[in-house]
Parts: sequence; structure tokens; C-alpha cells
Amino acid sequence: FPILRVVLVCATLALGLSWFTKYGVVTYASLAFSIFLEAGALIPQRHLLLATKRVSPLTGQAVLFLALSRAVRLLMWGVLYHEGDTQHALMAADALHCVMLGRFVHAYVRLLVPRIIVPTGPDSNAPSPRGRASHAA
Repeated sequence: FPILRVVLVCATLALGLSWFTKYGVVTYASLAFSIFLEAGALIPQRHLLLATKRVSPLTGQAVLFLALSRAVRLLMWGVLYHEGDTQHALMAADALHCVMLGRFVHAYVRLLVPRIIVPTGPDSNAPSPRGRASHAA
């Protein structure tokens, strides 16, 4: 997996966003880089999960704690936003991480319990809620 490419993209985004802030460039770039890198770390994990189609208990625990940390981080951003401290780029980075984590959890659950039917949209072959009597009219 091209991990160097992920690290370079994260560093570029962090440095690029650090020029548009009132905070120190080094401080902001370091914080932004850690957030982007944390989000980028999900890419090879999801790739490996889909490639091997194996689920280990350790992966399940890691995903659980990662999801809990994302929930706490979103609460933190909500409090900061309410107090007037808006750092939109970092908020967007964390939101992107939550979306990527959601996709990872979706793939994890589908591999863990293959019998779960995850709805993808309306199915034209499914019977109507009223049953077959509605088609006779």
C-alpha cells in the first residue's frame, strides 16, 4: 500500500491550511497533521480488511475505541464552536475522519456478520407492504 503518498497528502493539507490561520504555523500545522494522519490511517486498514476479508477481535476493539474517540472529539468541536472558537478546517478534517470511520465500520460489520442485509435503496423485486392483494386490483 502506498503509505508514503498518504503521509505526503496529509502533510501538504496540514501545511497548506496552516497559512490561513491566526494561530502559529508550527502549532496549527502539527495539530492539523495529526488529525489528517489519523484519518489517513484508516485507508490502509480498510484496504487490508476488504482484501483479506478476515476480522480479528483486536480489530473490533480498535474500531470500537476509535469510534468512541471520534464521538468525544465531535462533542469537543461542538463545545468549541458554541464558545466561538471556530477552526473550520480542523472541524472539516475531523468530519472527514468520521465519514471514513463510518465506511470502515460498515465494511467491518458486513464481514463480521455476512447475514446482515444492509439496505442500499428501494428494491423493485420486494413485495409491496400491502401484499399481493394490491396487485390484483
